[in-house]
Parts: sequence; structure tokens; C-alpha cells
Amino acid sequence: MMEIIRLQDGRELSYTVFGVRNPEPGRTIIYFHGFMSSRLEAAMLQDRALDLGIRIVAADRSGYGDSTYDPHRTPHSAVKDVEQLLEALLPPDEKVVFYGVSGGSPYAAACAALLQNRAHGLLLNVPFALIAGREEKVCVGLSKTATRMFRDVKINPIKVKITLYMASLLQRTPLRFLLLKYGGFSKVDIETQKLFKNKGGALNLAGREGNKRGLKGQFLDLQIMATHSHESLTGLLGSVTCKSVVWAGAMDCTTPAAMAHSYVEELPNAKLHLVPDMGHFLGMKHSTEIIKSIYSI
Repeated sequence: MMEIIRLQDGRELSYTVFGVRNPEPGRTIIYFHGFMSSRLEAAMLQDRALDLGIRIVAADRSGYGDSTYDPHRTPHSAVKDVEQLLEALLPPDEKVVFYGVSGGSPYAAACAALLQNRAHGLLLNVPFALIAGREEKVCVGLSKTATRMFRDVKINPIKVKITLYMASLLQRTPLRFLLLKYGGFSKVDIETQKLFKNKGGALNLAGREGNKRGLKGQFLDLQIMATHSHESLTGLLGSVTCKSVVWAGAMDCTTPAAMAHSYVEELPNAKLHLVPDMGHFLGMKHSTEIIKSIYSI
């Protein structure tokens, strides 16, 4: 069920709670969805959360789903939205795990750094790293499709907006599998979606929910990914004091392993789980292990 809180600046933030409604203290995860997705992405974790006694609170980033668009949104500014969500839902001293998936990772990392009194742990799954000024380091293994997208968002934004619009239309047809084939995903990702059809369907539904009110939030995400300086996060990552765990697929060409390595280098005492035979959808197969890794259970 979708719920909404009104933020201090008048915007609305939509979220959904999955798993256990009243877990033990410290067993709440704040979930940051990926690019072209929404809060409903976390529905894939519903059964795992129930089994492990965990509550997952998943919110739509501004411009996605029913969350009001904020043209000035950055990973830093979005921390204020999350802080108000925590104040509305949890006691002031209760800690949570910030869990970022793919394009949601910079937002989770910023929260772990700036809301340290709330951070029990930082969990990143196939994380996207901001690339501006360090393409040679973090874009090793990135697909040609993604490389063109990040280039075009800077020099030909109209082309990118048309591409996003066409992709959103294709999401709603039986031909949506073409998004995987021509969207820069690896062969192992295509096979993983075939193997986990129900989760693939849930991911498609999350994407449709995310773009139901337009694509401003998605386009802003691309702009931030391609042009927002990583230096703005570098200092913050070094200040993270909570446990950090990073998961990546060695065959991922959407957010290649080089991006995961960059987080591990900058986060103090972070642990990397690099899965050799998986790509961007490793969470479909390893969701239980990923969640357990941050709680050491």
C-alpha cells in the first residue's frame, strides 16, 4: 500500500512498507531504488524480509512515482527528504540500514555519511558511481549503450529524452524484453530474467509505476550520474562510520564492477562481495545473502 508524507517544503514523498510492520529495533531498511524504477522494486524482497523479521521502507525519489519532482535534487539534498521520512516513522534514536541498488546507491551512501546517528549499516548492490571526471577509472566494462547515453545527456539531451520516452512506452508492451536486448544488459542478465520471471515482472511493474507521471526524475538521474562531480561524495564516504557491504556482479556491464571497487576504496572498512557468474540482476538470485551480509546473520 502506498503512503505519502508531506515534506517541509510542501512536496510529497510517496513510500511503501514491505516485510514486518513492527520489527525489533535496528531491523529496518531504507531502500533506494534504481534508475527507471520506483519504490515497488522492493516488492521483490517481501518474502525475504518476512523470513528475516525485517521491515523495508522504500520511497520514490523526487520525480518518480507519486513523489513531487524537485529540479534541484542531488544525493546531498535528498538526505533531507529521508531524514523527514525517518522522523515520521521511527523513534529519534533508532538506527536503520541504508540500502542502495544501482542508481540509488549515491543516495544511500550520502545518507550513511550525513545521518550517521541513524546509520546501522550501508548496503550497496550493483552500485552506480558518479562518473564525471573519472570515466577512465569507473567506466571500465560499461556497455556501449550506457556510454552513449551518458555522453548524449550532456551534448544532445533531446535525443536522450526521446529515448527515455520510447523505453517507457516499450515497458508497457509484450515487446519489453527488447529493453534488455538493446539496453546494454549482458547475456547473463537476460538469462537471469528468464529464470526469475516473477521478479522480472515485478521489476517491470516498478518501472511503469516510476514513470506514470512523466520522466523528469529519470532524466535528472541521468544528468546527475553523468555530470555531478564525485568529489562531492568522496569526502563524505571517508567519514562513514557504520558497517559497509558492497555487492557486484563480475559480468555486469550496466554498473560494472569497477564502480563497486571505487566505493570500496573510499568507504572505511567496506567489504566487497564480487559474484563471478552474475550481472546486474544478481539481487534476483542472491537477495537473502545480500540482506544477511549487513546484519551478519
